[in-house]
Amino acid sequence: MTSAAPLRVHEIMTDDVVAFSPRLTLREAIVELADRGLGGAPVVENDRVVGVLSSSDILDFVASRVSLFDEASDADAADWEDDSDEDGEVFDEDDDDAPSEFYLSSQMDLADFQDELAGIGRDLLDQHRIEEIMTKRLISIAPDAEVHEAASLLLYASVHRLLVIEGDRLHGVVSGSDIVRAVAQRRI
Repeated sequence: MTSAAPLRVHEIMTDDVVAFSPRLTLREAIVELADRGLGGAPVVENDRVVGVLSSSDILDFVASRVSLFDEASDADAADWEDDSDEDGEVFDEDDDDAPSEFYLSSQMDLADFQDELAGIGRDLLDQHRIEEIMTKRLISIAPDAEVHEAASLLLYASVHRLLVIEGDRLHGVVSGSDIVRAVAQRRI
């Protein structure tokens, strides 16, 4: 009884890969990811993979630069220290039923806050490029590697997809979903 040859990464990978230029703005990248329903994409320059951009990279970047109270004045801070609501009711700081100071502040208009936040996000996304935030550490596998090696690497590296690279050339992407699909189709 002969056993079948092991399944290779190139047999299950996605080879029609969306790749970004490192000079693309974050806004352009977000639009492309959203339009294609992707969570990330390789970054390629001169046919060489130079990084990976994920939606998590973008969220981390924006979150690290936007603070809810960056524009708060000293007067606002003093108002937040007041433990009473507009009717004069006093709340104990340890009372779980007390409304958050954020909601008690008469200085904070939600519509203005949303406009301010949208403006900050728009500037960040339009003025920054992929090359500034992309992950440069590449986790890759060769196209002729066995699928079980890809599964082990996904698990070990705690990632959802691997770049399939030979030399510097991108051949495709293999994900956990590709491996699950192969198992479901009884190819493994």
